[in-house]
Amino acid sequence: MTSSQNLPPPSRNLPPPSRGRAGEGGRSQAAVRARQLRREAPFEERRLWKRLRRNAVGDLHFRRQHPIGRYVVDFYCSSARLIVELDGPHHDDLIAADRDQARTKWLNEQGFRVLRFRNAEVRGDIERVVQTIAMVAGAARPPSLALPLEGGGKGLEGGGT
Repeated sequence: MTSSQNLPPPSRNLPPPSRGRAGEGGRSQAAVRARQLRREAPFEERRLWKRLRRNAVGDLHFRRQHPIGRYVVDFYCSSARLIVELDGPHHDDLIAADRDQARTKWLNEQGFRVLRFRNAEVRGDIERVVQTIAMVAGAARPPSLALPLEGGGKGLEGGGT
């Protein structure tokens, strides 16, 4: 059927084209789940997000509830390939611990570094948590390829050679 005569008229109410696995509005199931998790975030996650958002930590850009493969990670910094996970009380049982270990192993195999913090750490000492994230993310970032200024970094007026 190649004739355009049989096509319905264009509609402005159509959902966006489907990409990946079908889900809500053509979004992947992981993206739909990520949106749900952002809406239902526990207190500790919201508290840490306030500290990580808008490049507030070492000029690093973090995403919250970001899908990677079949997983949705709590926080992700792409420039450092760093994932930060917060573990609440449901991570204490053996089944959840095994699942977390398998998830971390898979993420490591994909080239990501994973930091895990207990919710109690975020409640009790958020400064230490943020400092640890900044330190690990900073160490994981590739070095800058910027060349030094002309004249050995003294600028143009500083009198080079």
